[in-house]
Amino acid sequence: MRTVRWLHISDLHMREAEDAPPRAVLSAMLSEISRRCAAGATVDFVVATGDLAFSGKSAEYGLVTDFLGDLVSSIGLPRNRVFCVPGNHDVQRERSKMCFQGVRSHIQSQADVYKFLADDDERSALLRRQENYREFEDSFLRKRQDREYTDDTLGYVSTFEIDDLRIGIIGLNSSWLSEGGASDEGRLLVGESQVKSAIDMAARNSPHLVLSLQHHPFDLLRRFDQRPVRRRLEDACDFIHCGHMHDPEVTEAVAESGRCITITAGASFQSRIFRNTYTSVEFDPLTGEIEVAFIEYNPQTSEYEYESKRNLRHKIVGPCLCTVEELAQAIGAYCSDADAISGYLSSLLLGWASDVPIVSDGAVAFGNWDSADGVNDASFRRIARDFRGVGRVVRLLHGRKPLADVLGTHGVPVRLFARWLKALSEKEPFVKEYLEMQNGISARHPAPGDSEPLRHSINLLMDLMEADDWDGARRLAERTIDVSEGASRVRVARSLAFCLARSTEERDRRRAIELYREVVKSELAEPADWAALATLLTVLNRYGEAEVVIRGGISRFPTQAQQFVVVGMRLVQECGDRELRNWLLAKGRGQQGD
Repeated sequence: MRTVRWLHISDLHMREAEDAPPRAVLSAMLSEISRRCAAGATVDFVVATGDLAFSGKSAEYGLVTDFLGDLVSSIGLPRNRVFCVPGNHDVQRERSKMCFQGVRSHIQSQADVYKFLADDDERSALLRRQENYREFEDSFLRKRQDREYTDDTLGYVSTFEIDDLRIGIIGLNSSWLSEGGASDEGRLLVGESQVKSAIDMAARNSPHLVLSLQHHPFDLLRRFDQRPVRRRLEDACDFIHCGHMHDPEVTEAVAESGRCITITAGASFQSRIFRNTYTSVEFDPLTGEIEVAFIEYNPQTSEYEYESKRNLRHKIVGPCLCTVEELAQAIGAYCSDADAISGYLSSLLLGWASDVPIVSDGAVAFGNWDSADGVNDASFRRIARDFRGVGRVVRLLHGRKPLADVLGTHGVPVRLFARWLKALSEKEPFVKEYLEMQNGISARHPAPGDSEPLRHSINLLMDLMEADDWDGARRLAERTIDVSEGASRVRVARSLAFCLARSTEERDRRRAIELYREVVKSELAEPADWAALATLLTVLNRYGEAEVVIRGGISRFPTQAQQFVVVGMRLVQECGDRELRNWLLAKGRGQQGD
């Protein structure tokens, strides 16, 4: 899977009376896009979020067709990779005035919206105001693009694939009840029925990545429409693209099912002296890294010179039903070096285990992936990063392709990581013992079906923590912990404890201790859980309890004594217990004395 790149343009405002200024600005845009493509910035598709014309006239769409034709030609795209929605400037406001005024005054609830949009005659009469836009879509896009329309014919869904990544486009009509100007503010409607129909159709195609397009931001909708439309879209989509505001912006929202990123485009043409803008989005589905770049026009040089970037992270995780055992068998068949620890590797890739051996200054200890990211060995960091990327590929492609094929195409990092572990195990026998123990624990992890209702929430929780969104992770964990059980309960409790331990509130830290105590009693507990509990008790000056935890951790994980020695020495520094210090030093040297 490779990085996917798309362009977002909006608010072209094409009109015949002012052909020269927009042509100069948009020609400069085409030149800049062509230059970037020639330098290797391949574009996979284009989204255009409305106001393509200025007043919805047929002649204006001739200009739009010319511009979009030049755009796809310059970047080597077929026309079916351009996805458009209408804006308020794509409405012929002088048409069906009485119908428009009557509908706007009559609709006062979501029930009214459903009733109106379900009436073919009434709806068709109003949509005559967008007739020229729809004819443009017919001639430029619709006959070339695989689309499925919503029940009310307002919106559409289109699905396509780029290098095994299935992308769903939801195109929504937010301007069917618009007339432009201040009178639209707070009076527009998308309609929950349009949104629900589109989301349901998109879900049937099981896309990995879902983008929704609409011209107007949510704030301009009627209050009774704003909340359900926004909630449904943010819950179902990875990206929401809109325009209208003429001011570029990126915002994020955490919904029940994941993180949604809203990108508001600047105007591609407002005037010759305006900071006209187009947007480039790059998304790496394996690392979750996103780069949103706003490229702006410089009126002084008549070129697109200014660029402002925003970097984000966003993981796409489908409903993976892959079991640890199933993936372990595929790993063992793929790589002989991994056969003895295939269960452990499978658990790491699917997120059921997190402890990995880390070499620092010649010493070996086990820690989580965050610790692995901090080591000085650039080669190890690269191997670890690429290995985790394979886990994301498995979650994305499981059920679509045989695991043998997935590993055959993307599994090299698994082989490299397995070889690194094998070499380390031969050098450090305790590492081999620990990996064998973890390999045995992997068989106890439940099949996804046993905890599937929480699987997506847990994946989101991991994503939030990896993105350092501790507030969002805490809120999600608080909502999830009371309905989780078994292995899921351990993972949620561990995550919530980690979030609470970062708080400066004593009551939060006390609760973190309670949760860590719950986790360490589980057979799925890891050395890092015991170490975190001992560290937190030390911070709170509960030295006696911290010592008990350290001794208990070494007893349970004797091959990981060095990790507890490090934590214990911090305790010794605080409490000055020389007897404990000597005991820890003995354990660190591999002695068995008490």
